[in-house]
Amino acid sequence: MAKWGSLRSGGGRRKVGTGPRRKPSGRNSTAKKASRSTKSQSKVNVVGYSLRDAAGRRVYTGTTKNPRIRRAEHKSAGKSFKYMQVETEPMSRKSAEQWEARSLKGYRSRVGKNPKYNKTNDGRYHRPR
Repeated sequence: MAKWGSLRSGGGRRKVGTGPRRKPSGRNSTAKKASRSTKSQSKVNVVGYSLRDAAGRRVYTGTTKNPRIRRAEHKSAGKSFKYMQVETEPMSRKSAEQWEARSLKGYRSRVGKNPKYNKTNDGRYHRPR
């Protein structure tokens, strides 16, 4: 189902190449480091995820830059779920919001309502008036 695995207690799958970075060596090390950082790379850092209950049913759909921290935030907020399933590859914030809106729309068309903990139809925060 998901390409990137789940964040169950005890870890989960890791994307290849996400280990600690080695320091560049050699006399051109600062030039190499500066050439690696581009604007497009810094924007591709958001993933889509869902929270699942013990039966595997979706209880929440969302996006985040850091799934481990977001999982802890959901737990401390009192949401009841068994595990977090990362559902997408890293993408831009705009693409992630579009993915979330499509995902919620598809869920509503199949089930007739949003997942248990999703409050909005588009996945965005709406300030109370």
